[in-house]
Amino acid sequence: PFPAGVDHGAGGGLEYACLNQSVTVAGVPGCDVFFMDAGDWVPQPNLALGPGHRIVAIREDGGMIRLDPLHHGWALARGWVKRVDCNSSSQDPALTEQPESQHARRYGRVKVGQFGTHPNTSRLDATAGPVYTVPGIWREGCTFVSDWSAYRCPNAKHRPLVIEVMDFNHMDRRWAPVTVEVNDKWAPQGGAMNVLTGPAMMLPGKRLQTFHALGHAGLRHNIYFSADPPKHLRLHMLNAGSDEGMVVCIYYGVPN
Repeated sequence: PFPAGVDHGAGGGLEYACLNQSVTVAGVPGCDVFFMDAGDWVPQPNLALGPGHRIVAIREDGGMIRLDPLHHGWALARGWVKRVDCNSSSQDPALTEQPESQHARRYGRVKVGQFGTHPNTSRLDATAGPVYTVPGIWREGCTFVSDWSAYRCPNAKHRPLVIEVMDFNHMDRRWAPVTVEVNDKWAPQGGAMNVLTGPAMMLPGKRLQTFHALGHAGLRHNIYFSADPPKHLRLHMLNAGSDEGMVVCIYYGVPN
């Protein structure tokens, strides 16, 4: 869905049509849908698109067209078709309708508390928003002291929260930015959000994927990684008493 209050103009969708003369690996007219498997493009004959089929794409890359799952269905979420099997129908943006699905936000929100009308958008109450209400760390009850250029938080229980990625490739792959959202409503979003842009480079091309956030004892903390989350993760709450704790939730949804 299109975010409310934004002028998106008209046309410009990335669309194609399966050529009438295209033939699948099964020898029938149509366009094969390919999936990556162990480094090879493997066609799925049962998912082939017929001649003239309208194709809505996310992107075109390397002679392949990535299908839009919000238009074609989630069975084709990782599907591609060959560019040579298709004819572009969006050469003139003014003649191409912008499909709502192609511009959908992750959760289908058009604004806080309002979802789009496309049938494939999510309408979970937990994702209705707002994503956050305060930038930075949790500072309820804190006051800003200009002489310090910092906040004073009497009786607060801020504690360092260390997020340590333990995957085998943790020195080579980058998981940042990582966001840590903190709230007192036990909700998946809507509180104070801190964005961690990433650790320093240890060696050329090598980064230790350990992130230092500032949490708060007794509150819920929602951690969102860029792309898919790590398979192995270690969390530390430092400088805390034996009777203190915090709830930490990791988002394992569709990667961005």
